Amino acid sequence: MQTDQTDVFADPANAQVEPLAELSEAHRALMDCCATSRRLTEIITAIGVANRGHFKKRYLEPLVRAGVVAATHPNRPNHPDQTYELTEAGAALRARYVNGG
Repeated sequence: MQTDQTDVFADPANAQVEPLAELSEAHRALMDCCATSRRLTEIITAIGVANRGHFKKRYLEPLVRAGVVAATHPNRPNHPDQTYELTEAGAALRARYVNGG
């Protein structure tokens, strides 16, 4: 997978935001899926991932920590209605790469 070496930051005003140094094609695909609120199983199926644990650790969790993607029930990770969606910062970042920036 190709990666951008561009530093990618979510909202710096949020103290819990961590910088995301690389944005891979898998990260971009995940962001595309999360443009609308989706369940984890929907995201995994759409992207074509085989290993759920690896996907969460390698791709989903870094985007959540960076403030790019948010869980709809962040304090209840096993909530039956848990979905993931882009944050404002994530939507801005997605718009930037979609528009070639």
